[in-house]
Formats: sequence, structure tokens, C-alpha cells
Amino acid sequence: MKKIRLVIVDDDPSFIRRAAEYLSGTQEIEVVGCANDGFDAGRLIVREQPEAVVLDFVLRRINSLSLLRSIRAMSIQPSLIVCSAFLSDASIGIARSLGVDFFVGKPVCFPHLHECIVDTVSVKRQLQEEARSVEMMNAPPSATAEVHRALISSGISPRLSGFSFLAEGMHLLLTDQDLLKNMSQRLYPRIAQTMNTTPNNVERNIRSAIRGAARKSGAESQLPTNRQFISVLFRKILEKQRASLS
Repeated sequence: MKKIRLVIVDDDPSFIRRAAEYLSGTQEIEVVGCANDGFDAGRLIVREQPEAVVLDFVLRRINSLSLLRSIRAMSIQPSLIVCSAFLSDASIGIARSLGVDFFVGKPVCFPHLHECIVDTVSVKRQLQEEARSVEMMNAPPSATAEVHRALISSGISPRLSGFSFLAEGMHLLLTDQDLLKNMSQRLYPRIAQTMNTTPNNVERNIRSAIRGAARKSGAESQLPTNRQFISVLFRKILEKQRASLS
């Protein structure tokens, strides 16, 4: 895997030092620059052309939303991961509309941040490769990359069995939405048949993946049921597909 070129933007020098030290020590990431205000960050991103940017919501000189708007107007489109102690529904909604791929609350668990960066960039690379294939071969795009991106943005790690089971479930639902009506008797057995396992194992691993995602986001007290999570995720994927066709 080609190393991910990363820029870190934060007004806390201690966070920059610790994040750069940890992430530079991993096999997948090369930290190509750091900035502690929005103005320097914009110039750094133009110069270094990173594949991913980690930034805080609170920045000096140029605020994070202005920086996100300027990045969106650039020819490069890096993966964007926001790390902040100030994550509200309103700010997350605005940031998502400006292209942010993932949100990580502070204090940051650096192994989790590393996982988010690698997973987000991997999906973006897959989408770009698929787009190139479609352009070269005039072939219809598959839903796989969109499903994977939706799962990762929901906090589900691709390293978990539950990720594979949920991805297969989304593909099955895209062909037969009635499977949602009785997941235990219909959806889980269909996933199990495809993945060569048991329905109980499917249900258990999906539950574990959802619990892990809730723990990462600090929302474990509001843990959704499997049905609630799968229904919301499926609705998001359908909306994305309809938007791409309009």
C-alpha cells in the first residue's frame, strides 16, 4: 500500500507533536507537514498535496469552516478527518456538507485516529479506482464502494467481521428490501449462507460492530438496535444512489 501523505492542522502544539510522532511511526502514513492556524494550513495543503488532512474545529487566523471551503475549491480533494472536543450536531452537519469524511472526539485515541485515516483513504482510493474503470470501460459502477464508505462513516471498522456481514446485508437489501421485515428469519440467514457462517454469528458480530462504533463516538448510552442501525444505514445508501442518478 502506498503511504498516505498526511497534513495535521491544530492550534495545540502538544497535540500536533503527539499525533505526528504516533502516526509517523506507522507503516501506512507519512506526515508531510503540520500547521497551527488555518492560513498556514491552506498554503501547506496547496504545496504538499496531501491525501488526507486531520484538523481541529478551533483554528486561529482562518477558522476551520473557511479552511474547509477553500479545500473544497482546490483541485485536490484530500480525505478530511476532524478531531475536536467541540462536536455538536449542527457543526457536524455543516462540516459534512463541506466534505468532511470522519469525526473523532478529543481526547484522541491515536490508534483509533490511525484506523480512521487508513480506512477513509482506502475507501476513497477504491472509489477513485472505480471511477477510472467506469470512465475507461464505460461500465456501470458497483455499489460496493458506496456501501463501504457509508459503513466507515458510521464508525464501523473494516477489520471487524461485522463490517463484512453488514456490507453483504446492504447488498442483499438493495435487491430485496423486504428482507428488512424479518431480519432474524430472512436477512441474517441469507448473509450467513453467503458468508459461510451461522445466523447467530452474523447477528452477534453485527451487534459487536455497532457497539464498537457507539463506543468510539461516545454514544454508547444511546446504542441503537441492529434493526435501527441497519434501517438508517440502508436509507442513507438509497438516498446516495438516488442523488447520483438525479
